[in-house]
Amino acid sequence: MNLPYLKALKQIEDREFPALIVRIDSPGGTVGDSQEIYSAIKRLKDKGCKVIASFGNISASGGVYIGVASDKIVANPGTITGSIGVIIRGNNLSELLDKIGIKFETVKSGVFKDILSPDKPLSEEGRGLLQGLIDESYKQFTEAVAEGRNLPVEEVRKFADGRIFTGTQALELGLVDKVGDEFVARELAAEMDLFLGVELLRKLSIIFFLSLTHPIKYFGYTSLKSIGMKK
Repeated sequence: MNLPYLKALKQIEDREFPALIVRIDSPGGTVGDSQEIYSAIKRLKDKGCKVIASFGNISASGGVYIGVASDKIVANPGTITGSIGVIIRGNNLSELLDKIGIKFETVKSGVFKDILSPDKPLSEEGRGLLQGLIDESYKQFTEAVAEGRNLPVEEVRKFADGRIFTGTQALELGLVDKVGDEFVARELAAEMDLFLGVELLRKLSIIFFLSLTHPIKYFGYTSLKSIGMKK
């Protein structure tokens, strides 16, 4: 479901924009979706594009994952961010189903194929399997944050326990570079790329806009705004 985002980033790459503001307003999403966009932004940076993430109302979990791929991050003072971690949840409705006389008939190829099925409790073997998956995904997440923010992994893990915090608190933790709105992010982009210049950047119209909301792999409202001109 990230195809529109990836196409947008490829278009920015092909048109050789010198700077990109990634406006993120998202409560998060799946690990794989986050990593797809994260990798695409890093490829842009490798081509010389300056990338600034601008956190909006909420930029948590997967929103942070995407943001740390940027050169710089700007957040509003009251932005809700953080929630660095990974979670899998299921519902055990077996007792309720027994009471109302509903039984599942399952034919499966392997013992774990119906893991987290609501008609039975999670087995200890299944719990161990899922915990291993969570631990590995969490390791990837914290290492990405550490690399992107130039922080020791041990330091990241001190606040990567699922907690949320404001933009101001994120600044104190080293998760963002500056407190401010999208206008501040534009000025920061201009400072990073002298080719643009602040006055020119202020006058630029939004020449690229994309938003996508998906009901399953939910990333909320995330937009990409590219700014600048071809070199």
